Amino acid sequence: MKTGLLRRTVIALSFAILLLPLLPPGACVAAFVASPMEQHLAIEAGSQGGATITMHNTGKLPLTLKLYLADCHVYPNGQEEDRDPGAVDRSCAPWISIGDQLVELEPGETKRAMLRMAVPENARGSYWTKLYIEEVSTPEPSTREIEGRRYQVFLKQRIGIRIFQNVQGTEVPDAEVTFVGVNPAEHGREILTSVKNAGNCILRCDGRVELRDAQGGVVESLSFNSGGKFWLFPGNQRELVVTTDTKLPPGIYTALAIIDFGGDHLIAGEEMFQIEGDNEDILLGQGKAGE
Repeated sequence: MKTGLLRRTVIALSFAILLLPLLPPGACVAAFVASPMEQHLAIEAGSQGGATITMHNTGKLPLTLKLYLADCHVYPNGQEEDRDPGAVDRSCAPWISIGDQLVELEPGETKRAMLRMAVPENARGSYWTKLYIEEVSTPEPSTREIEGRRYQVFLKQRIGIRIFQNVQGTEVPDAEVTFVGVNPAEHGREILTSVKNAGNCILRCDGRVELRDAQGGVVESLSFNSGGKFWLFPGNQRELVVTTDTKLPPGIYTALAIIDFGGDHLIAGEEMFQIEGDNEDILLGQGKAGE
């Protein structure tokens, strides 16, 4: 999982898309920094607590920063999309109040923003949202001359800070492999695995795919992206892909996806396939298994 999001909005007099690759190095210097990039809270149900965000103006002009919340929907492929606060199941945005939603910073100045969270009595497991800090004052423009034309480009910075709230002692970690499939690829084969979080807390998973021969021997072990590690939010599903170009001799094989979700047991799913002739895959069946 990434620790923070950084987006820059570009407003130019003309030809902004053509200009972007030609921006001078100084045009991408951050106007401010904020920390920490993640807040991990453990406030008890029915209680209140707080968190502090530090902001520092690293530029040469005064800044006005706007603070606001946004939820995040995570698609099965891991991509994220912002949603309105409270629009996502298990959002903690409705529980949060922001002390100062507009912050003025002089050059070199540091200020802190206070967040207050009131957790309901019936809260169980994990909840999350994001705090955005966005530059709303007019930034110092960058000037560039191209083919006799002079351009001004304004870069506005926005930083996203993830906020996690976990009601300790109420977590129910659970997950299941819902699908495993083997498909021919251009230079080998592609193994698809779908995993669902069936519990009420955020899971830090570690997974791999083992190719096993008919005798159960491991022919190859393949980690999912990022070293096999991935986050899985309650109610969400992740679709994971590994590819291999290993040439296998004719025979019957099993693609076994094994996931450690942090519970008291591993979960797994499998699909059998057969190699005939020139490394051609013939699927024999699909199923799920546990370890």
